[in-house]
Amino acid sequence: MAYPWHPLFRRTLQVAPFRRGKDLKCIYTEERRGFSREVSNWMFDESYCAGMALGPPQVSIEGLNEFAAVLKLLGTTQASGARSRPSMKREKGRAEKTPIS
Repeated sequence: MAYPWHPLFRRTLQVAPFRRGKDLKCIYTEERRGFSREVSNWMFDESYCAGMALGPPQVSIEGLNEFAAVLKLLGTTQASGARSRPSMKREKGRAEKTPIS
């Protein structure tokens, strides 16, 4: 693991023998027997990660507190439940002609 802020940094991991999809965009590792995790490929690239450096904070604590207050306010004023409507457009490769209710 080459990404310096990952908890498994500098550890050598066993690649798990399975993956999803045709393009391998992530690596499945076995941290311990029977426990695998999905990790992005770039986190194993030493040359990519070597140029990374921890910079100054990009947001203030005050900004995060203000954002949390806005989210809390939105959460109390929003009605629960879905707000979207079924699409009337037919998706590619699908046979349905009417939306699912």
